[in-house]
Amino acid sequence: MSFRPPARLLGLLLVACPAMAWSQPWEPYSWHLALEAGETQLDISKDNYRIDDSDTSLHLMAGYEITRNINIVGGYMDLGRFATDLLVEDEDGDMVVDDRRRTSVSAWTAHVEMHWSLLGFLHPNVGLGAARWRLDMPDGQYDDTQDTAPMLRLGLGIDVAPNSRLDVTVQEISRLNARTAALGLRITF
Repeated sequence: MSFRPPARLLGLLLVACPAMAWSQPWEPYSWHLALEAGETQLDISKDNYRIDDSDTSLHLMAGYEITRNINIVGGYMDLGRFATDLLVEDEDGDMVVDDRRRTSVSAWTAHVEMHWSLLGFLHPNVGLGAARWRLDMPDGQYDDTQDTAPMLRLGLGIDVAPNSRLDVTVQEISRLNARTAALGLRITF
């Protein structure tokens, strides 16, 4: 499953949307809370383990709108529990599966989100930031792994009631090779 948008579409959003957004009314300086549920695909291959699995993910976020088109957002994401092949070297020097366990993956996230309002009820958005992720390995002989990596988010929000909207997002955390597609609810206050 690939979430890489066509370059032309991304370019069109980054050029056309800001021009249209300036004509929209703006409620200054608002906070929002969001909860997203989705599916994360994880693909990692290291010397002593391999993960190629998907699971349900949850992402809780809070954000603050600092200008008409820019939010600062932070959150916690439970990416799921993934089947993990624990590898050992056989007598021929090849890596073979010794055991299969489950690995929990989570991340603290922070990003800057550019957003626009189109037709008064559609809200395309692009987020760029970082995720501090952690793999909780299943066995004492395998070290837990954590790192900070760039994160890219693309989304489209649709107003469903005053001060609330549904968001459809795709997100990628590089170096972790984690791709997530999610549906969320955002409430602004």
